[in-house]
Amino acid sequence: MPKVYVLRRLRVMDLTFFWEHDKNIKGRQRAINIDSWIVNAGALPHPPPSNYRTRYRNLDTGKIVEETRPITKPQKNWRLGGTRVRGKSYLSYGEGDIILLQFEDDTITWGVFADRGQEAPVFNFVNDPANVTFQGSAALIKLPAAVRQMEALVSTYDPALFFTTDLEAIEAAPASEAITRRVRRKFTPETYQNLQKAREENGRRGEGFALSWERQRLIDAGYKARARRVRHVSREDPTSPYDILSYEAAKGLTERFIEVKSASRDRMDFEMSDPEWQFAAEKEDQYYIYRVTQVASQPLVAAIYRNPVRMEAEGELKRTPSAYRVRPT
Repeated sequence: MPKVYVLRRLRVMDLTFFWEHDKNIKGRQRAINIDSWIVNAGALPHPPPSNYRTRYRNLDTGKIVEETRPITKPQKNWRLGGTRVRGKSYLSYGEGDIILLQFEDDTITWGVFADRGQEAPVFNFVNDPANVTFQGSAALIKLPAAVRQMEALVSTYDPALFFTTDLEAIEAAPASEAITRRVRRKFTPETYQNLQKAREENGRRGEGFALSWERQRLIDAGYKARARRVRHVSREDPTSPYDILSYEAAKGLTERFIEVKSASRDRMDFEMSDPEWQFAAEKEDQYYIYRVTQVASQPLVAAIYRNPVRMEAEGELKRTPSAYRVRPT
């Protein structure tokens, strides 16, 4: 199904979805209501799947949490239940604030919004009856124009949470097969620009994490002096065909040229430019690719590829063209 957005203006019982509120509120709902009219309107499958994969960013830890939660219908409405969300930061939310649930296939991505700070534009948009019509405490955003406006706003709030797949797709060129295959909607120019900014920020996060990880690798191996010499080359020269200059943890000061490839989630494929590939061919075993995944939640050096040109020749990596340079003959 295409993406739809469901809004709920929080009531007291909805707040029991959050652990800290649950300690102070009588009752045992511990769930977010999804009104039956939303399901009946065809926004969700009828009946919905018994379980959804949910994604949210924990406000205390800053980490994106993925977990499975049940959807049940104990009375007239459906409820998204399961374990309560921990975190004292959720105490700052109360009645009248908004929970936004993005439904796509079997996944619900959600966030909470209040009339303050970075959240205010989203809150103000959904609080305006010209944009969104509530039935009771719930509203549905389904019309394409309204969805595009909502996405432009949400893309400034937490793109790594709400647009993970899209962020990974736009690592490629804007008109590439990755976009047409993986992104099933039209972006507004504002949303695309926001996602490009988020992609660049993910790249910086990945490089920063890899830099710290590389220095620690040398320290753990007993080469503290070398760790101090590790350089973030792409920060000094954005045109560099590699990101980090480091060293081997062995006798002799052999250089290690590291290109960092970052991803919001755990995808392992990545893009390489022709200059990067040519430089890898030149440096051979001194050239490394560090694949850093989950950069917006729990960064991890998920894989290290040494000498990718040799690895391709030996069938350990597969390289396919993703763009072409065309010129008149």
